[in-house]
Amino acid sequence: MNSTRNVMVSPPRRPFGVFRPSPGAISVYLVIVIMLITGATFGPLLTASLAHPDDRAYRVEISRPLVWTWSEVGSVFARAHYPPGSGGSYHPLATLSMLVDHRLAGYTQARVFQYHFTNLWLHALNAAMLFLLLRRFSASFLWSFLLALLASLHPAAVETLAGISQRMMVLGTFFSLLALHSFLTAAESCRAGHRPYLAWTATTLFYLAAVLSKSTFVALPILMLLLDLWPLRRTGRGPLVEKLPMVVIGLAAIAVQIRLQMPIPAVQPADADAAELIARNWGSFLIRLVWPSGLSPMYPIFEGLRGWAEFTVAASFATMLLVSWRIHRGLFVGLAGVVVLLGPALMSIPFNTNLIGDGPLYAALIAPLMAIAAALATRRDVSRTPLARIAALCVAGLVALSAVTTFAHTYDWHSPRTLYQCVVRQYPTWSRAHVRLVEACIADNELDAALIHAQKAVEIAPNDPSTQFYLGTVLLLNGDSGCAEAIGPLRRALMTNSSWIECLQNLGVALARSGKLDEAITNLEKARNLAPNSVGIRIALGNAYLQAKRPASARSEFQEALRLRTDPDIHLGLAVAWAANDMPDMARRHLAAAVKEDARMAVRAARYPELLRLRGSPGFAELIDVSRDAGALEAVRAADLETARNAGGS
Repeated sequence: MNSTRNVMVSPPRRPFGVFRPSPGAISVYLVIVIMLITGATFGPLLTASLAHPDDRAYRVEISRPLVWTWSEVGSVFARAHYPPGSGGSYHPLATLSMLVDHRLAGYTQARVFQYHFTNLWLHALNAAMLFLLLRRFSASFLWSFLLALLASLHPAAVETLAGISQRMMVLGTFFSLLALHSFLTAAESCRAGHRPYLAWTATTLFYLAAVLSKSTFVALPILMLLLDLWPLRRTGRGPLVEKLPMVVIGLAAIAVQIRLQMPIPAVQPADADAAELIARNWGSFLIRLVWPSGLSPMYPIFEGLRGWAEFTVAASFATMLLVSWRIHRGLFVGLAGVVVLLGPALMSIPFNTNLIGDGPLYAALIAPLMAIAAALATRRDVSRTPLARIAALCVAGLVALSAVTTFAHTYDWHSPRTLYQCVVRQYPTWSRAHVRLVEACIADNELDAALIHAQKAVEIAPNDPSTQFYLGTVLLLNGDSGCAEAIGPLRRALMTNSSWIECLQNLGVALARSGKLDEAITNLEKARNLAPNSVGIRIALGNAYLQAKRPASARSEFQEALRLRTDPDIHLGLAVAWAANDMPDMARRHLAAAVKEDARMAVRAARYPELLRLRGSPGFAELIDVSRDAGALEAVRAADLETARNAGGS
């Protein structure tokens, strides 16, 4: 009798050390790697200063005291901004995020770091969300990983992350990616026969947040319609009806933007040259996007070969867009998506004296990368071929090259001076680059270098009023010896615009220091009438009145300046004015306030005869220091000798 035995078969064991994570775990690991690589590449920006050209428009806002109240938050939504070259911008959520940074920093020295830190974190999150978005279109972890890195490490992103004024672009992209994720969730639910009201509400709210961060994302619903066309293949009226709330929001945003730009004078005329400016800006965008070499915070509108290159690229893109519909729907969606994400930025062309910078390029690759990922998903067999492996290696090499280029480019943005030195090296015959370098040198108190570049700018463009203005300004800052030389350039600059406030002020100061008081007072009074809340103009006018022996008028200007701001120079001017009017008690009170705020005011006080003659009065001796001013000491000795002579004669 045969006996049977039960044989237990154990499952095959995995080889020791083999790690087979789930797809969800792989996504988490790759997200962490993407964020770490992104942070390491852009890390040097954490120690950068306020180098972006538009950052100066936000200096006052980020340094003012913050009182975190509902009224403060409400004022954010009631305020528009007018950075140079924009024609006006409404981005309350971006401003609110900067106020949060202001609160988190807590003290002045940490504020710039805090803004850069938040920008970098948002960028890393954007890279992670882009990877997850591409993963939803493509079944390949590798391609989603490489394409997300290719976008996040693009050298053109450096400008956006280096400028605190570019927060709106980083934050707008963050909400746009969230809106696209919600949109895909809603589209998948609709395909399954559900009614995803919650997903559509989230999509609309994220779109609203994107528009309130940066108005250039107003065309995002058009990108969603393109994705409905391909690869989602959703037809009928449904996709249009779903997006009606977003269309209403978009139209309102366009109306707000037009309302902001209406009172702003355009620097580029709306004539036949408008098409040329659009073509050059668009061609320049595409060149920098495909070949990010020689990036700069500003680009001149060149004549000649560079202009023809921009025209050629723009024309080629337009031709490819027209024929792409017949070639491949994915190609059409990718190219049209670039137009959707970049096109609204062209609205600022009339307000720019040069080509638009790299900021709008930050989100431009989202649409073409989604199209590539979707195309790979439809041809999964192709992704396993040797040619696909070679292509992946090429893209990996391009990612590595982008990382190295971007890392090196971040050091160009550490300070305005190093930044514009790079611009001057790249465009040595562009006067505007030299002017910006002059501004940076003035900020660093490098007046000798500023004078060299100001003279170079005038040599390149002698008829440009800005070059004449900065030459005169640098000469004025070099001290009394340069005041007479500063008058000529400042007068030539003022001839082009008689209401140029800064030019009126600087010319008035130069004339006053050169002894031409009547003309100085005329220019300073005109500047004061144009900018009545300018403390600097009122101080300059008050000092001119003192020189002209008009203490009552000087006192009026200094008192108004003191109402606007407390400053030791104002107190010193008031002390001199009261002393000239034989009011020693008032003079002593303001002189004491000036010395208390700045001890150096005691040395400066010794240079005014009105105060020197009160040095023997009670309370003035300790407020007037003549030990470090030879001229004041000689004046004191002469006054003592005159007093002795008068006493002997009597």
